[in-house]
Amino acid sequence: MLTERTRGAFEPRKVKTAYKKAFAGPMGKLVLAHIADLCGATETTVDENQTMMAVAEGRRQVWLAIQDVLSLSESDLRELQGEVAAYGGNDE
Repeated sequence: MLTERTRGAFEPRKVKTAYKKAFAGPMGKLVLAHIADLCGATETTVDENQTMMAVAEGRRQVWLAIQDVLSLSESDLRELQGEVAAYGGNDE
């Protein structure tokens, strides 16, 4: 667990600013799109295997937290995916 001192650094405005800076620019957008894909941002977590469903839901919760901090809508995510697909992740 994080210490109280560390948790105290998580002031919402500072965290939001840090997220925006971390995911800015073409490479940041590539990483953000990759995280969305890995976390199943656009997929259901339903699975016959309860363990696999729990793992998928945990990943999805990570994405939802990032999406919330960045105030991303579904259309923002589709736009991000389109941008990344258009430039292929090249930073040139």
